[in-house]
Amino acid sequence: MAVTTPGIDFLARSILRFSPLGIIYIISHQLSVRYFGYSIVSPAYALYLLVFAIVASVLRVVLVKISHRREAKALGAQQIPKVKGRWIGGIDVFRRVMHSWAHEYPGDALADYVQKFGNVINLYVLWRNNIFTTCPEHIKMILATDFNNYEKGSTFRNCLEALLGTGVFNSDGEMWKFHRSMTRPFFSRERISHFDIFDRHADITIQRAKQHLRSGYAIDFQDLMSRFTLDSATEFLFGSSVHSLHGGLRFPHNALFVQDSSLPAAVSKAEEFSDSFLKAQEIIVNRERRSVMWPLFEIFGDAVKDHMKVVNAFVDPIVKEAIERRRIIDATVKADGAQVEKASVSGVSDDENLLDHLVKLTSDPRILKDEALNIMLAGRDTTAATLTFVIYFLAMYPGVLRRLREEVLVKVGQIRRPTYDDIREMKYLRAVINETLRLYPVVYVLSHVHIGRTFLIFVTGRSIRGS
Repeated sequence: MAVTTPGIDFLARSILRFSPLGIIYIISHQLSVRYFGYSIVSPAYALYLLVFAIVASVLRVVLVKISHRREAKALGAQQIPKVKGRWIGGIDVFRRVMHSWAHEYPGDALADYVQKFGNVINLYVLWRNNIFTTCPEHIKMILATDFNNYEKGSTFRNCLEALLGTGVFNSDGEMWKFHRSMTRPFFSRERISHFDIFDRHADITIQRAKQHLRSGYAIDFQDLMSRFTLDSATEFLFGSSVHSLHGGLRFPHNALFVQDSSLPAAVSKAEEFSDSFLKAQEIIVNRERRSVMWPLFEIFGDAVKDHMKVVNAFVDPIVKEAIERRRIIDATVKADGAQVEKASVSGVSDDENLLDHLVKLTSDPRILKDEALNIMLAGRDTTAATLTFVIYFLAMYPGVLRRLREEVLVKVGQIRRPTYDDIREMKYLRAVINETLRLYPVVYVLSHVHIGRTFLIFVTGRSIRGS
């Protein structure tokens, strides 16, 4: 079977959209030859069909605009301000945003547009509505109070499917409810209060940091936290850590120290997995930024394919082993004459990892892998970014660091590992984390928001309305 690239597949589907015009052309040719003895179809006729397609597309855009204006008037609302570029289709706006992502602080371009047009803007690119909001009330409604009315939509899911599949962060409706019902019990208070895994990897992290500092070079703290959270997350979720910290930390490109290249194969595999997982994330995020046009940037190959081979090479055997382990357990129970009951969604034993829990509910390897990767993505990146920013601020504000250290010493001491109750009682620690998240939130932008059948269109006072 022939293998196509995302770009070629996109072009083929685009051509099929205009196939009715080709059919009209062929039928006109055949009928004219049959009844007139010659073909009345000429290149001019083909040009007419092309012009007709263009006019029809323009007319559709105009009619949609008129429909939105009328609906806004009927609701007593005003339309969201559109950021229109000088180039056709707003291509210059698209280029400005993409340049910001690549070469500036992420979101700089959006911040400029928000400052100019207001807290809710519509980046009208390629005649598509792309809504951005910075209003806390809107975000609360989207994420909490009216969550079910805000679907991710097919465009978003298609962009992220290569990495996240149909997992909880890339699904809507019943599929989202299914994934959420499977994973939610695993993250109860009792589960997250087990700090053994994180304590062990934290000790390794501190050891690696001290070892690196003795060489005389600074630490890339974001890389350090990414390794810590990756090792912790893979063990917490899969029961098997990639041990990315075992390879040592990275040195600057101009360092005199030459890192040992004779690392164990397991460490090299961990580095390869970590890099591939990160690059796959970067690719799917760029796909989402390019919206429906992303396949055109991958005409000659699937950019995420090779990276996912590395990720799957780590995850697939673990999933397969978990399924087989569960099959043996069920077979043993049956052999003993006991009835194997269907696993309860809420039943999670203390020694289970996420995969052990999920495999009691389904034996589908695709669902298991998708869900585990979704949770690992969320758990790893959010924690790594927050820890990085917390340490950054503590380095800038030594007074805050002293006060936080005092609270930790009073509540926990120098040796004892903290408990869930300790964490809950440390109010200053919670304040430090909350303020860090306020200033540098991990998820700092919501884009391509869908409401029901269409995009978010109108703003009425402090509320949002859609069709």
